[in-house]
Amino acid sequence: MEWLQNATTIAVIKLVAFLMYLNVFIGFAMGAILLKSFTGIENPFSMNWTLFFSTGIQGLLVLICYLGLNPLVKSIYILRCFYGESRTTGADLSVILRRIISLRGATAGVALLVAICSLFAATPAVAQSAAPAQASERGGELSQNIESVLQGSEYQWRMPREGGPKVEEESSWLASGFKDLGAWINSMLEWIGNAIGDLIDWLFGGKETPLVPSEAPADSAWMAMMPKFLMVLAGVLIIGVIWLFIRNWRQSRRTQLVEADAAPAEIDLESEHVVATQLPENEWLRMAREKMEAGELRLALRALFLATLAHLGEKRMLQINGTKSNGDYVREINRKARGHEDVQASFLRQVRTFDRVWYGWHEVTHELMTSFQEEHERITRHAA
Repeated sequence: MEWLQNATTIAVIKLVAFLMYLNVFIGFAMGAILLKSFTGIENPFSMNWTLFFSTGIQGLLVLICYLGLNPLVKSIYILRCFYGESRTTGADLSVILRRIISLRGATAGVALLVAICSLFAATPAVAQSAAPAQASERGGELSQNIESVLQGSEYQWRMPREGGPKVEEESSWLASGFKDLGAWINSMLEWIGNAIGDLIDWLFGGKETPLVPSEAPADSAWMAMMPKFLMVLAGVLIIGVIWLFIRNWRQSRRTQLVEADAAPAEIDLESEHVVATQLPENEWLRMAREKMEAGELRLALRALFLATLAHLGEKRMLQINGTKSNGDYVREINRKARGHEDVQASFLRQVRTFDRVWYGWHEVTHELMTSFQEEHERITRHAA
């Protein structure tokens, strides 16, 4: 029946592994969802749930389950091997015998302790009455012997000096500094405690005078304290308002200085690292008009496409990220802009036109630019 035991063990281990995998997978997915809920920031898993089933993520989850389950499997099979070898060596019987011997030793010790306690409890009352007198006599003799031994010359250095001058210990500057620091800290703590005590006494009417007469109701105590408490709250509120005003003033001044000093960076539309979030929509439109006037229609088309992305990002229909492709944007807007078929269709046409021009050899004409701009206006009108 050994094969049946092994098969049952393997079945139980597989069931435990499957349940552990489900727990780890659900915990990982819930963590990604809660991260978006608490921070309000999209992450790759909230934008594309199929990433949970990617090879890398699944490998990570399986590795976590393996690290958690591997010690349990090793422990089970170590015990099985031990009991299997014990059939010929009898090692399991020796372990049981050692345990019994240790238990017997402990039992014998407890029995001996109980017997000793019983023996002392059964001592006659006469011996108990005579024991204090003998103990006092032996104690006196012992004290005399100790004093006579201590009078020897080898123990004179331990005795205190009588009548000798007291030598003051010289302390170093570091020790004196630490003493002064400790005294200062103690004085500061005492001052803070006294200040807090004075404030509490002022609020509650002082220590000497009772707060209210004994026959007055308990609510009158709070009524008597309320004006002072309101004064303290008003003071704290005024200080908080002044602090917020100063903080905002400093922050706004710092922002103005940075904006005045920082020169606007020139954006290279030819670069593949340009992201739509670098400028607002109106700045991209201004750049597109400038490129059209300069005759650079290809760059004007890209600036207009970036303006569309910036507008959709402001309307939270797209999460702009430099690592995303245009296909990712199309799938995202189909998911987030449900019920806005005009926006989806216009954006899909824009993406196809832009890909043919930017990544292909399609020529940009004024008619194409006019059509591309109409798609942008249609998106901004229906996505508002």
